[in-house]
Amino acid sequence: METLAALEARTLIAGHRNPAATDDDARRQIGESRQYLADFEAALERSSTPRELIDRMTTTYPDLANPYTLWVAAHDQLGARA
Repeated sequence: METLAALEARTLIAGHRNPAATDDDARRQIGESRQYLADFEAALERSSTPRELIDRMTTTYPDLANPYTLWVAAHDQLGARA
């Protein structure tokens, strides 16, 4: 993400973009992505099962465009502990 930010692009077209998003502003998308990843890490530290992690993230981000990606990440990070 840092390399992408270093390009200082004004437009960013994300591959897994929400088609209802209002714009392609690179700074906004990078900032939102950084925040999501930070929130995921914080929720991961407080969760002991995939379900807990998914619940924490969907509470914070109720309008996820692709909740399956969160499900896969939660099970990848915590599935072995469940």
